[in-house]
Order: sequence, then structure tokens, then C-alpha cells
Amino acid sequence: MSEKERVKGPVNSDQRFIRFFGGRKLIFSLAILIMLGILVMIYNQISFIFLPLRVIFSTIVAPLILAIVFFYILNPLVTFLEKRKLNRTLGTALVLGGFAVLVVWGIISVIPILVEQITGFVEAFPGYIDTLSGRFEEFVVGSQFESYYNEAVNNFDEIVGEIPQMIWNWVNNSSQRIFSVFSTISSVVVVLVTFPVILFFMLKERGKFKPFMMKLTPPIWRDDLDILGNRMAGVLGSYIVGEALVALSLGAILLAGYLIIGLDYAFALAVIATITAVIPYIGATIGIVPALVVAAFTSPSMLLKMAIVWVVAQAIQGNLIEPNIIGKSLKMHPLTIIIVLLIMGNLLGLIGMILGIPIFAIIKVLFDYIFEKFKKHYNRFYGNVAGTYEYEDLD
Repeated sequence: MSEKERVKGPVNSDQRFIRFFGGRKLIFSLAILIMLGILVMIYNQISFIFLPLRVIFSTIVAPLILAIVFFYILNPLVTFLEKRKLNRTLGTALVLGGFAVLVVWGIISVIPILVEQITGFVEAFPGYIDTLSGRFEEFVVGSQFESYYNEAVNNFDEIVGEIPQMIWNWVNNSSQRIFSVFSTISSVVVVLVTFPVILFFMLKERGKFKPFMMKLTPPIWRDDLDILGNRMAGVLGSYIVGEALVALSLGAILLAGYLIIGLDYAFALAVIATITAVIPYIGATIGIVPALVVAAFTSPSMLLKMAIVWVVAQAIQGNLIEPNIIGKSLKMHPLTIIIVLLIMGNLLGLIGMILGIPIFAIIKVLFDYIFEKFKKHYNRFYGNVAGTYEYEDLD
């Protein structure tokens, strides 16, 4: 029945309700859901058959995610070169070559500084402990906490004395753990070797994947798939590039602040803060903890200076950098972000905290689109009865 016929003829409320949920299509949809439930139950019973597929997926997913991240960072540059009449394959090779040179140069330049500062911190750490212990001892000697302090010091000395034996026992009795460590190292090497290859073909073949998927998709769904694909790609791209720029900006601000106040190991501490800043909201706070520890070990005045640097950095990042770089592209409330981080961190650990927000943003785009379609569907059947939904035109 056409839209005009539906509007002209009187429609019983029961008929409208049935049509609203799809009429005969509802029975078909329920049957599909029941069949999917049965398939899930069957899969749960024979899941061991799919173990090779899970191994393949777990092997591919890490380099694929890494390639997707760098795709959104490097693709604008490749596209820029392509618009300047440069062959896309050649442009991809030039960009990846330049990126590789930059990474090698960064490693050669940065690693020695990091090693030097980390080594210096490790060597100075006993002195920090002695200084802190002396200050704490001055505070508790002669007070009611002195006996507790002495007991805690004795327990700590016993634990430290047992550490070599504990390490030796761990080495002798943990061959499986040692094998796991080597397996993890080999997995990291595989990821670092394979992800540039995947990245090359993703950059080179951009523009070919979408037509290929459109050919496989039934024509009736192609418009929806096109809209969803563009929206998801936009959200994911803006988030990845934005978070990278925010993290680098925060690291640069902290490095400048650390150097101004004369904080020891400024470069290493700024690099740590830059890496942890990729975790939204809480990452920057986690990254500042090592700097606070070093400042506390140095002197009370350094700790105060460190607090001032942190407040200034947070003010600049929160009020200037983050709103202008990321803006409101994700359209997510801060409380929602914190809840997502807590849930994904509990489910997948550190990886979940890093990938939780973009995954949630993609799911949100999907549900927003479905809800917009629902509004249109509602207006078609009930708009003249109880008022219409307001929605943005998705077409």
C-alpha cells in the first residue's frame, strides 16, 4: 500500500499498531531472532571447532588496529599528495618512507636520553628513599606512631632481603611464565613487522574498498551503508587524530614546564605523560604521578612548583587545546566517557581503556541512525495521531 493510500483510508488503531511493527514482516523478524538464538546455543556447544579462527583473529587484530590508527593519521597527507597529481601508490610509499625515517630518527635521538634519565633515576632512587625515610623519621620519632614506624621498617627490610630468593624461585618454578614472556615478545615483533604492510595497502587501496563493499551489499541497503560508513569514519578519524594531537600538545607543555622549574628527568617524565594521555580524561592524571613522586622526593618547594605546572597544563589543555582540536565531534557527556572507561577497563584492561571510547562512539553512531529511522517510521503511522518526532534528514 502506498503512502497516499495509507493516509486516505481510515486505519484501525490495532491495524496501525501491527503495520507499525512491520505486519507480516514482524513474524519473519521474530523467526530470524529465534534462529540466531539457536545458532548461539549451538556455537556455545561446539566452540572448540572455531579455535583456529580465534587464533587467526587474535593474531590479526593487533596489527590491524595499529594500522587503522596510523591510517587516519597519515591518510590526509597521502590524499594531499594525490590531489597534487602524484600517483597514490608513489605517494603512499613516500609518506611511509618519511614516517619510517622520522621514527628511526626519533629512536636514535630519544632512546639514549630516555635510557640515561631512567638509569639516573634508578641509581638515585635509593637516595630518594633515604631522604624520604629521614624526613618521615623526623616526623614520627617521639610521637605515638614511632612503634608502628619501626615495625613497618623492619617488615620492609625483611621483604627486601627476601626479594633475591623470590626471584630465583620464580625463575626455577616458572618455566611456563618465562615461555609466556618470550611469546609476548615474539607477538610484539610480529605486530611491528606486519602492521606497516597492512598500513601500506590500506593507504594505497583507499577508495577501492568502499565500491567493493557496495557491490556485495543489496541495493536497498546501499544508501544506509554509505551514510553509516561516512559517519563512523568521520567519528573515528576525528577521535584518533584529535587524541594524538592532544597527547603531543600535553607532552610539549609538560616538558616546557618541567624544564622551567628544573625537575629532574624532565624528558622521560614528559614522554610518560604523553603516552598515557591517549587514555581519555584519566590518562593525563596517570601520567603525572611519576613526576609528582620525583618532585616529592626532591623537595617540598619542587612539589609546589610541580603542582603549579600541572594546574597550568590542565587549564591550557582543557580550555584551549582539547575543545579546539577534538571539539564536540563525539557528542558524549564526560560522565558517559568515565563509565565507558571503567567498564571497558574491567573487561579488556589497558586495551579496553584505550579503545573503549572509539568503539562506543561507533556503536553510538549506529544506534543514533537506527533511532532516526525509528522516528521516521513512527511519524508515518502515528504522526497524525499524537504529534511527530523531530529529526535531522539523514539522506
